[in-house]
Amino acid sequence: MSEEVIEQVNQWLNAFGQEHQAAFQLEEGVCAICCPHGNVVAVIEVPPHSDILVLHSQVADLRTTSEPGIYSALLTMNFQMDVMKGNWFSLHEGQVYLCTQRALKDLDEVRFSHVLTGFINESELWREKVLERLQQSSGPATLDKPAQWTSFV
Repeated sequence: MSEEVIEQVNQWLNAFGQEHQAAFQLEEGVCAICCPHGNVVAVIEVPPHSDILVLHSQVADLRTTSEPGIYSALLTMNFQMDVMKGNWFSLHEGQVYLCTQRALKDLDEVRFSHVLTGFINESELWREKVLERLQQSSGPATLDKPAQWTSFV
């Protein structure tokens, strides 16, 4: 990643921070966006030698769930492009993340702010949907439980 790219993304982050009375800056190509309560709502990454911006946000911690159908249901959602709105789920060490990426050349300050704000809103919606489904399925296991996971909408 070039100094020019870092400078450009930092300018966008600065403008976004001014809108939200906060200061944000890339550190080694990464910036965590925290809400006023301190929770991380999005992580921005500009991978080295790349021309893309990656956003991700943890939507669920499944390390303690015993729900058998959740992993396949979440991965199946990746194929429902109209529902996912250009985002996808990934899994890392039992934690589910909502992810998206954008080409840097397609962004400017306004588009960056809109993409970031929209992504934060989508992650919050998915956090709520996954939590709701986990709470619904926390009762005794039944044969029809996995069928409940076929759609989140």
